[in-house]
Amino acid sequence: MGFSIARHLAAISPYFNILRQPAVPASRKIESAVYLFRHGIIHVNGHDYYSAIAPFLQKLRRLQQGGAGIGTEKLAFLKSYSCWITEEDIGKISTAGLQQSRELGKAFRARYGDWLDSKEACPSTWMDIWTDSAQRCEQTARAFGQGFTGQQGTDDSLPRAFVRTIVVDDSVSGDPCNNLCWHRNFKEIDQSAGQQEADLFLRVYTKSILGRLVPFSDEKAIFTPKDIYAMQLLYCYDLVGGKASPFADLFYKEDWLGFEYMRDVKYHYSEGYGAAHPGKYATPWLDAATRLVGKSPNSEPLEGRLPLWIAFTHREEILYLAVLLGLAYDGPDAPRTDQLDQNRNWRVALLAPYLGHIGLEKFRALDGQHKMRVVVNGEVVPAFRGQLQQDCDGGYGIAKVREWVQSRIEEWDAYKGGRITFLDHGVVL
Repeated sequence: MGFSIARHLAAISPYFNILRQPAVPASRKIESAVYLFRHGIIHVNGHDYYSAIAPFLQKLRRLQQGGAGIGTEKLAFLKSYSCWITEEDIGKISTAGLQQSRELGKAFRARYGDWLDSKEACPSTWMDIWTDSAQRCEQTARAFGQGFTGQQGTDDSLPRAFVRTIVVDDSVSGDPCNNLCWHRNFKEIDQSAGQQEADLFLRVYTKSILGRLVPFSDEKAIFTPKDIYAMQLLYCYDLVGGKASPFADLFYKEDWLGFEYMRDVKYHYSEGYGAAHPGKYATPWLDAATRLVGKSPNSEPLEGRLPLWIAFTHREEILYLAVLLGLAYDGPDAPRTDQLDQNRNWRVALLAPYLGHIGLEKFRALDGQHKMRVVVNGEVVPAFRGQLQQDCDGGYGIAKVREWVQSRIEEWDAYKGGRITFLDHGVVL
């Protein structure tokens, strides 16, 4: 497979393979699942716009209005360049984002189709989808639900399902963790963490790009590392939005690897293993999720309810959960800022692209024991940093998982406390 830029855009990367499904356990008996999703593709991220894109566009506008030459050959287009992105586009779900969300809903309909088509299925089969109140999350959730219900052009013979979308408004709950936007509700979280380290590497990887482009730029158009980064961002949002980009010919493979690594360094400190409290804010979610997925099928009458719990949130929450589960761990050393680490495990494009998701599935093993496994973007992965023993289907003993989670809950209670209760009103969490 050739190099794909879209797979190296960190948190701007789109979901790669809608049709990818996790391997089916040997028993073929999956009994329940809980998933946490990131929202779909947006027009532009607010931080990217205000910190890089808008300043670059303002600089470019001044050069254009001044009548001076900006560049020749590769940079000649800048003299008349006009960007489609405005402040009003911040956080808006794109057409491509909605379409991908529907397609992923269809893929989950196929993944758990046995529950829809089983002899025990109720004629009014239904499930809830929870979402943060941000418009991009809510619209993603509704589009996903349209795909899952079978109302959006599915060609399968499965019965239709009813989906209810529940908006969780974090401004209503008095508990900062009983919502789907923890990064906004815990005031001590510093989302600017890692910016200094990222800026150090920005100067490293853009040095060769500036060296290539300087011969094509006018002497009055002095480009900086931040300008290069802004041009890459403009290309990114053109790409994921399905638009042709005039910036396409400016950058090479090595430039995109540098772009990705710079952003991965930033997220390492703001939401990853280098954060002040790595993974801790996802503890109430993991507690609620493991309780739900691990409960006995007979402990509560489902009355047509599918044993599937799905929620939509933001990049930050997905990364908190990834860290809590010990995914993509590179060890205790800080990421380098003087050169790119090509052998790292921490790659946000693989953990939390648009529509990235982390799930827990309960299944019955061949020996009759109930197990739990972790599914990340359609793939069963090892978790818990090797502290729990994994079987050949990627499963962990449910009692062992709950014991592991309980120890994290004790740490959480000592730090903040609080629980997530909105997932299932019929279960005491």
